[in-house]
Amino acid sequence: MRIGRRIRGAAARPAVVAFALMTAGVGLGWAASPASAVLVHLPGGRSASYQPLLGAAKAAPLDSVFTNVDYNGGPVMPSNANYTVYWDPSGAPSYPSGYKAGVDQFFTDLAHDSGGVGNVDSVAAQYNDAAGDYASYVSSFAGRLDDGDAYPASGCAGATICLTDAQIQSELSSYISSQGLPRDLTHEYFLLLPPGVETCFDATGAQGCSAGSSVNPKFCAYHSNSSIGQEFIYADDPYVTGISGCDDGNHPNGSPSDGVIEGGLVHEHDESITDPEPNDAWADASAGGSEIGDKCEGVMGTSSGTAPNGAKYNEVINGHLYWFQHEWSNQGHTCLGRLTFQGNRPVATFTSTPSGYLTIAFDASGSTADGGVSEYNWQWGDAGSPTSPPAGTETSSATIEHTFPGPGTYTVALTVFAADGTSTGTTRTITVSELPPAAPGWALSDFATGFDNTYLGPMGIVADQFDNLYVGDAPDGLLYKFGSQGGIAADNVLSPSAIGSWPLGLAFGKDGELYAVLNGDNEVVQVDPVTGDVVRVVADVGDPLGIATDPVSGDLFVTSDSDGGVDRISDPSSASPAVTQYATGMSVPDGISAAPDGTFYVEDNGNIDSVSASNSAAPGTVTPIANVSSADGVGVGANPFDPAAPTFVVANGNDGTMTQINLNQTPATTAPVFSGGTRGDFVTVAPDGCLYATQQATVLRVSDADGSCPFSPITPFQPPALQPVAPAAITPTSATFQATVNPQGTATTFHFQYGTGTGYGSTTPDLSAGSSDQPVTVSQTVTGLAPDTVYHYRVVAHNEAGTVYGSDSVLSTLSQVNVVPQGGTPAPTVLSLPTISGRAVPGQTLRCQAGTWTGATGYSFSWVRDARATSAQGSTYRIKQTDVGHRLACMVEAQGPGGTTPAESAAVTVKRIVRLFTIHVTAPTTSPAQLREAGARLAITVPRACSATIRLFLITPGHRVPTVRVLAVRQLRFTGRGTRTLTIAVPASALGRGIVRLAASAAGGGEQSRPASVTIYRGH
Repeated sequence: MRIGRRIRGAAARPAVVAFALMTAGVGLGWAASPASAVLVHLPGGRSASYQPLLGAAKAAPLDSVFTNVDYNGGPVMPSNANYTVYWDPSGAPSYPSGYKAGVDQFFTDLAHDSGGVGNVDSVAAQYNDAAGDYASYVSSFAGRLDDGDAYPASGCAGATICLTDAQIQSELSSYISSQGLPRDLTHEYFLLLPPGVETCFDATGAQGCSAGSSVNPKFCAYHSNSSIGQEFIYADDPYVTGISGCDDGNHPNGSPSDGVIEGGLVHEHDESITDPEPNDAWADASAGGSEIGDKCEGVMGTSSGTAPNGAKYNEVINGHLYWFQHEWSNQGHTCLGRLTFQGNRPVATFTSTPSGYLTIAFDASGSTADGGVSEYNWQWGDAGSPTSPPAGTETSSATIEHTFPGPGTYTVALTVFAADGTSTGTTRTITVSELPPAAPGWALSDFATGFDNTYLGPMGIVADQFDNLYVGDAPDGLLYKFGSQGGIAADNVLSPSAIGSWPLGLAFGKDGELYAVLNGDNEVVQVDPVTGDVVRVVADVGDPLGIATDPVSGDLFVTSDSDGGVDRISDPSSASPAVTQYATGMSVPDGISAAPDGTFYVEDNGNIDSVSASNSAAPGTVTPIANVSSADGVGVGANPFDPAAPTFVVANGNDGTMTQINLNQTPATTAPVFSGGTRGDFVTVAPDGCLYATQQATVLRVSDADGSCPFSPITPFQPPALQPVAPAAITPTSATFQATVNPQGTATTFHFQYGTGTGYGSTTPDLSAGSSDQPVTVSQTVTGLAPDTVYHYRVVAHNEAGTVYGSDSVLSTLSQVNVVPQGGTPAPTVLSLPTISGRAVPGQTLRCQAGTWTGATGYSFSWVRDARATSAQGSTYRIKQTDVGHRLACMVEAQGPGGTTPAESAAVTVKRIVRLFTIHVTAPTTSPAQLREAGARLAITVPRACSATIRLFLITPGHRVPTVRVLAVRQLRFTGRGTRTLTIAVPASALGRGIVRLAASAAGGGEQSRPASVTIYRGH
């Protein structure tokens, strides 16, 4: 799966919080050009959109045709009863004189003129929802609420009293409940705070604080729907009067309330009516979720006159004068202070028909509008994808197809526009469940679904011996683990963060370890299959793609784009695995699988090749078998008469097909397994004999039509074989248990169970028995036994194929009198075993505590690695990089007048440190010239001093699928924790037709970043 030929989907559109920061103006008015909202992600899956300060950020591009807001499928407020909430505890900062009265008067005036067309609320009345409601001008003032509860301890650092959004939600919810107030879509609670009380979205203020905050001031006000209990609608309006970023100082009522009315109150009120669950009803998807207030930020229109105090006004409501911004009107494509609706409302309707696997055809030709429908806007309710029309797609055609990321239920929203922008929205619930059609003799089922497919979707895939399926996601670097029943990707994430840069192929070694290809780092690494942590770097390989384990030798075989062949990693579990070139002469080798006899099958630029078995002389012989132009992943079919000779192979294709290649005929013949799927990548065979194949956003299970599975598991592990051995060194209080363990070529651990009955009750620590295919003698010494007592014991061994229990054996400890040495003094006796303290990571020091003993006068210490003695002496041990992946224990020998006694601690496994860089990519999006001149800007943050390698990838359209190539590699030296930036020019040759994306990753000092990307140009 050449990463140069894939691209993967965006996360689903979040819809929780929106907020606005009004831009400062000078002279006679505000800036007249509309800006756009900026989306911020908040804890718990919530999000926020806000209006940045003037000059703080560039405006996002508007819709390509109308610049209008679009319907996203959610509700509007059919009426609005508005409460003012003044949080005014005793001893807190006070509200200025006239402030509360002025705000209450505004809502009273708004209610008095309800139903008219004389102010901005009439502009909102044109917007509908799927339930048939409109954001009508039906407004009432529900009354003033004075909340005397004390402020909680400041949750943020922007002021002496600083409240987070979570604290605001909590207080409002508690107050509403205590007063028996309504929670629905027809009531809104406007929280108005006094001077000196600021708010932030998070504790640090990193995501934005109110305009008066000393920390990251970004907004004047915001509105949201609460996530606490039953939903309620609320707005946060801190005191902004006199703050130039929100209030231009034009106060026609001469009251401090003029500042908050102009500086956010009206803005949030009208956005709440048309989008009460932010970014879910009427918002401009292509402008970062801009609502009707965001699109008219600072647009005040023409002054209607001058108030007695000389201030301008542009609204007269119930005879009172006001000055505030206009709101966006789809009808007329403009910002208005009032609207008398003209003409007829369009009719929005559509039908849907399955068109292929995950693909639905939509037809909105039944929609109507005065003068005919001019434009259709579609919101898909899914993650979207560059290879499918993304959310916010506009088209002049009534018909369109969309490919969804996986089976499921989706809410699709349609907005229909007349030529003058007059609009109506509607939604339908779409169920996507159809699988691609299988050819006769085959059966398909969805095994794992819901993968994000903005770029590439699921790619690397491998099964362990317990039918757990591991799936890798290349751009995000995440690793998933599914049980035998499969499931949804989001519920089965294994690695909490990226395991590296562009992980592709996955394979379990014959040693039972999980190995992954990191294409962006040119590495093959070992990954902990339990935690998802990277344990160590196994080898450096140029542009690695696929990986397979040789079931004969246990070596790893990796396809290398830069080598044009297959590389061999010998003895991968050793400290220094050797990398040699095994097969050459290929074009672009990609997917690779092994047959049980060690023959490899490789996809090479549309050709399926066999590579001679690994036990033959190198270099391996490459033999073309068949051409399958779209092939990528390769799976091996079983031969019921000769398991070492596969009957067939299958090729998973980028074009949504899977092809069977019959090896029993010369030349090999091909036949379809299925067609009509989505983009396929690697495949794997599980121990159940079924094939698991990646698709664009799913993993398919492929079997025979009768449900049986005709494929060959690639790495046939066997459980350990055990034999008991007579115990040794029996004393009154100790004994050495012994057994032989055959690991069967797979990494194996063992321990002993013992006790005075067959229930045992005591267990020794796990130790390694290695991974050889020959029996090895293992032993462990236990102390603290009772003299003259019969003990039962057995050995227990475990590897990837399972756990095996040895037969029950017995021993008798000696009588105490038998071990008193000449002179009558016994040797030391251990009461509790030695222990190890310290972090088991490279560069740290482990310390050994001797445990507790009787009769000991001194101790000596030594260290054991993987149950083998080392030359390290002393009670401390400094961990080296070469210890990664190995088990360390300390051996204590206690000396006393009666002799010496040894005891060993439990072992600890040394793990690789993985602390992530963070990386951000920004780039201009206006023109090729600007891209060439300004370049792409990267910001890299590291946790400590280190050297980092920064790679910049350019993702452009390819012949079949997008192409990824390395644009630049930079080396940065960090002297400590911090952030560095650099700018890299984008060549003109990259700016062709279609979507161009830029991606970047950073790695250094054993750490890496999660890749970041941004769309930098959309060709025409």
